[in-house]
Amino acid sequence: MNLTFFGTPSYVIPVFKKLAQAKGINITQVVTSPGSPIEHQAQEYQIPTLTLEEFKQATDISVVAAYGKILPSKIINAPRYKTLNIHPSLLPQHRGPSPVKTALLNKDQFTGVTIIQMDEKIDHGPILAQQKIKIAPTDTLEQLLIKLFSIGGNLLIKLLPLWKNYQDLGAKAVQKELPALYRKWHAKNGKLFLPPKPQDHTQATHTKKFTREDGRINWRKSDEEIDRLVKALTPWPGAWCLLGEITRAQIPNSKLRTSNLKDKRVKILQTHLDKQGKLVVDRVQVEGKKTINWEEFKAGYLKRQSNKHAKPKD
Repeated sequence: MNLTFFGTPSYVIPVFKKLAQAKGINITQVVTSPGSPIEHQAQEYQIPTLTLEEFKQATDISVVAAYGKILPSKIINAPRYKTLNIHPSLLPQHRGPSPVKTALLNKDQFTGVTIIQMDEKIDHGPILAQQKIKIAPTDTLEQLLIKLFSIGGNLLIKLLPLWKNYQDLGAKAVQKELPALYRKWHAKNGKLFLPPKPQDHTQATHTKKFTREDGRINWRKSDEEIDRLVKALTPWPGAWCLLGEITRAQIPNSKLRTSNLKDKRVKILQTHLDKQGKLVVDRVQVEGKKTINWEEFKAGYLKRQSNKHAKPKD
């Protein structure tokens, strides 16, 4: 099959590479944003890239993985074998722009990947395949996205020849193969639906587009909630607060080197919970400065505390 790939960020590179290296699949064009990680990958494979506005010729099938723009129906419906989308949630749960952020913030125990046949509504089409995974307490947004799209790429490679047969021969011809196929897919918590399974739209939940203000840390919340916020919203929109707020919350009785620093923003880039469940800040970035670890932050931005009980030197 000749295939058009729609995608943009670095975390969908695993999907692109699996398709580019798969037998029987030929990526003839990539629709992406100029300068994106996927554009650079396509150039390495000498595959032409174009923007959505430049898209003219449909191929046999299109695959969408975190492209970031809404496709018009004429593009969705143009390919012979339709347009498939890899979505990083267990649809119909967490439709919309931020399924992984939402899963982390909601303290979901599980998430997964769903491959759907796209229609004109967002994340609304019937399901072709789905796989469920457990969210680890240490999972960050980036780690989980890479994990989910890697799984999604594997599902897609297995699915595409079956989907082609289903489209060419119809449900009855493919039905003979399904018992054996179902056994293989269920062995790894994957589910295959041919013919496609309509979503239960009454169970749909929706996610929002996060803004910078969503990342502001409320230090009155629990350590677990703050850790989740950092893991869910890094790198965008980022978890942040003012310097005066983080020093009061994390280093009681400390003082900044100068008072005019207290209203500077600081991004909290990495945290973890220790064995007692207490929040530990690992890496931060003060507004306009480079990334530093927590010890460097304390040394650079806090006044040294004098020890009144120290013995005088001889």
